[in-house]
Order: sequence, then C-alpha cells, then structure tokens
Amino acid sequence: LAGLVKSEGHTPPEVVVDGLSGSGKARLLMQDTIVQLFGDSPNGHLDRVFRYDKDMRDKARGIFDRLQTNCASALSSLNASMSFGDRADPNTVLQAKLALAAERLVSNPLLLVLDEPGWCLSKAAAQVFVQELAKCAHERKTALALISHQADWWRNIAKDELRLHARTKPNETVLVSKEKST
Repeated sequence: LAGLVKSEGHTPPEVVVDGLSGSGKARLLMQDTIVQLFGDSPNGHLDRVFRYDKDMRDKARGIFDRLQTNCASALSSLNASMSFGDRADPNTVLQAKLALAAERLVSNPLLLVLDEPGWCLSKAAAQVFVQELAKCAHERKTALALISHQADWWRNIAKDELRLHARTKPNETVLVSKEKST
C-alpha cells in the first residue's frame, strides 16, 4: 500500500469506500504491527486509543478478548505445543495484531484492509488470525480485503482473489484479474 494511501491532512490516513449500504470509511491494518503500538502492550494500546471513551474501550476489549480466546483455542487444537502467549499479560505479535484489529473493528468500518496479515507469524497462526478476524468482521458487516504475497496461504479462507500484475512502465495500467478461490 506504500504510496497508495495519502493522508491529506488526516492522521491516520482515511480511505472512503462505497458499499451497498452507502459510503463509509475503511480502516487499515498494516504489516508493521509493532510500530503501530508505539511501544505499548496490546492492553496499553487500547487504553491509550480509547482513553476518553470508556464505552468504546470496553467494546474493543470485548472484541480483543473474543479474538484472543478463539485464536488460542484454534491454535492449541492444531498443535498443542504452539504457544499463544500469556492471555492475562498479552505481548506476542499475534496478540498485538488482535488488539489493533479490535481497535479498528469497534468503529464498524465498511472495509478492513489487511496488509500482509501473515507478517511475522507462522502460516498456521496467520491463517487462524485471518479466519477469526473474518468471522468477527462478518458479524459486524465489515468486508475484509487481504493484500499478500502469500496468496496460497489464504486460498481456503478467501472467497475471491484479485491478482494485481505490475506493468514494466510507470504510465501503463495495472492489470487486475479476478479468480475464484478453490
């Protein structure tokens, strides 16, 4: 997404999308999760972001707790030795991604864009993260868009796949092909 999203005076950058029920904002979850926490723990991040809105903070924590519980359960069923981290004091990259996702989902965006959701995660952890996030987003009527170089990781999750093919010259149009995931 580098260079595609411009802030135009907004911090963080705003992206407006048109959906079936009208226009609304999209939220972005970028690959550099650790940088987005600004040195906070996942709990500290939610406290800081929603420091003036206890109701939104509680809702975001509810989403985070649900995602964390579901991901921990799914990961332990895949491989009992796979560590999720301390749920009372979250501090893993996966838990950071869950906190950032909860913070974005609580605002009920029309679209949540996941840029390289597997960054810094194992394939199994990344797939569990995206599956649980997709369930939660679906319940909130939020569409997900995944941007990834590991298309094969998401084939069992994504319904449709758009492939962007870069052109050799800067003034050429980017070719987009739509494929049904199998």
